[in-house]
Amino acid sequence: MKPYTLGIDTSCYTTSIAVVDHKGNLVCDKRQMLNVKKGARGLRQSEGFFQHVMNLPTLLEQVSESVNMNDIGCIAVSTRPRNQENSYMPVFNAGERFAKTLALGLKVPMFTTTHQDGHIMASAHGCRFNHNEEHISVHLSGGTSELLKSKWSEGQFDVQIIGGSLDVSAGQLIDRVGVALGLEFPSGKHLDGLWKGSTKKLKFPVSVKGSYFNLSGAESYGLKYGESNESIEDISKGLFEALLKTLEKALITACEETGINSVLMAGGVSASKFLSSRLPDVLNKQGISVKFCPPQFAADNAIGVALLGALNRGESNEN
Repeated sequence: MKPYTLGIDTSCYTTSIAVVDHKGNLVCDKRQMLNVKKGARGLRQSEGFFQHVMNLPTLLEQVSESVNMNDIGCIAVSTRPRNQENSYMPVFNAGERFAKTLALGLKVPMFTTTHQDGHIMASAHGCRFNHNEEHISVHLSGGTSELLKSKWSEGQFDVQIIGGSLDVSAGQLIDRVGVALGLEFPSGKHLDGLWKGSTKKLKFPVSVKGSYFNLSGAESYGLKYGESNESIEDISKGLFEALLKTLEKALITACEETGINSVLMAGGVSASKFLSSRLPDVLNKQGISVKFCPPQFAADNAIGVALLGALNRGESNEN
């Protein structure tokens, strides 16, 4: 049997192709960020689709330089944001169409999954987390901030939304404030780390009810502080501290209500050094175990998609 599974993910801001072997080892990981004009806070779906169509052949050519395409035994692709009815975004059509063409050309089966499942699996793989264990997944990204009761079932994650943002996502909060402060989009990697130079404590609102929360208040304060010429370092620290306190309160409630004390962080915002260096210690005092993966597995990628494809082929002995 051919040893490799190739995964494809075409999210709102990154084109990704990854290859894993039959043991779940990462063989190749190629990505291309989509181009966003300076000062803009995102892309139209049509523009994202076009850029994916242009990027995919180039990334596949890069993959073929280190992987024999004749050794690809399965194509896996994310075709929608999450495992929910009516979950749809046009950008995923680019990856699906490319995957179908590639599978037909190579005469191999194609497996479909979701962007969210890919994030959860990539994070679990990156921190050696047992994906078969029932847990709470926290998906923090540009479009999503959800607390999910997650259970592995029949080749995918059976998830139930038990908390999360009721307005803007954590990624939108960071990006909107970051762009207003003159940083490039997406702003997370630029804004995170600036807090180390903070010398002043700024007040940011924290709004949590049960395991659900609102982040628009923190966004308003961040924009207001920017207009007031507060330092970007102080704004960064205040913003991430507000997000930290928000997640702390929401997760304590979610764990109490579900009886689950194992938490897996996933999505691009979970790559934050501020959150990963502080949230585990804070929640460990409450008897809650929190796992963060390395940034490579947190940002948008096709690693989790490829791993899901390999698992559904019945060949991966990852755990």
